[in-house]
Amino acid sequence: MKQKHKTSGRAKRLRRREILALFGGVAVAWPNFVRAANTMPPRVSFLAIGFGSDTTGFDVIRDQLRALGQIDGRSYQPDYHMSDDAVQFSGIMQDVIRSNPSIIVTIDTATALDIFALTHSIPIVVAFLSDPLVLGFTNSMARPTANVTGILGLQEVMIGKRIEILDEIVPSLRRVAILYLKGNVSHELSLAAGKQATSSRPLELIPLGIAAGDSIEQILDRDDIGHLDGLIVLASPVTMSMRRSIIAAERARRIPAVHSFPFEVEEGALAAYGPEPAECFQRAAEYVDRLLRGAKVADLPFDVPRTILLSLNQGTARALGLIIPPPLLATADKIIE
Repeated sequence: MKQKHKTSGRAKRLRRREILALFGGVAVAWPNFVRAANTMPPRVSFLAIGFGSDTTGFDVIRDQLRALGQIDGRSYQPDYHMSDDAVQFSGIMQDVIRSNPSIIVTIDTATALDIFALTHSIPIVVAFLSDPLVLGFTNSMARPTANVTGILGLQEVMIGKRIEILDEIVPSLRRVAILYLKGNVSHELSLAAGKQATSSRPLELIPLGIAAGDSIEQILDRDDIGHLDGLIVLASPVTMSMRRSIIAAERARRIPAVHSFPFEVEEGALAAYGPEPAECFQRAAEYVDRLLRGAKVADLPFDVPRTILLSLNQGTARALGLIIPPPLLATADKIIE
């Protein structure tokens, strides 16, 4: 019986030492656990409306981040939020803001304005941005004064040049329509710039508003529109998602049109004047990279695309019965035969 008691006491002492050792291990491991929890990769939220399931822009940003050494899932945690439903997207934005990501990335000005209305603290990077001074994003182009920065899309700056391109291609250009997205603040700036650019010329500018779900055919065939000598198509998520039907409607009605991006000319548009989208997305990725490495929004000046491209489609010109003047062809960066 005594031996039994001795064995039992020893077992109790062993268990006590084991328990103390266990707690000692936890005490040692706990700081490491806390440090691990505190080094979870920062979350980058990607927000876009109107692009359907097209993630091309965000894919370019992700690939450029990888090239810069930022690996998704390791150095940052991405989450993607895309919708074509404005009401649903409003709720998505509010949920994202409440979750407090480290950075928000978006593509267009209208979405940036909606996000900016919800937060002035989370850094927002925009791939295609209209005039940030006019829109109230900042008081300085060189040193952003709020939480927004990005690459300027320059639509309002380039609309005058797009009208000049039409004028060179189309003899006796008189009536030009501008296809814009209803309610898009960026497009309102472009419409105003277009009016100013043509104020001293014998041109009639006709605003043609479009919304998601509208028929471009019905818009162009409206009785009050009449004959059009040309069309300027402003880029937006909606017009981009509709671009193939817009180009087809232009060709069917023999309306010469100038679009925004080179790939639209590759898809059949007559002409385009604007930046290469991939460059704007890559530049936005550079800003995200710098923020992930500790930069502040104020360190990232609003910037412009490094290249603006003139793209022309000779096949479309022939189909429309037009001849692109040789001097214009000589200045083109891309010519589709």
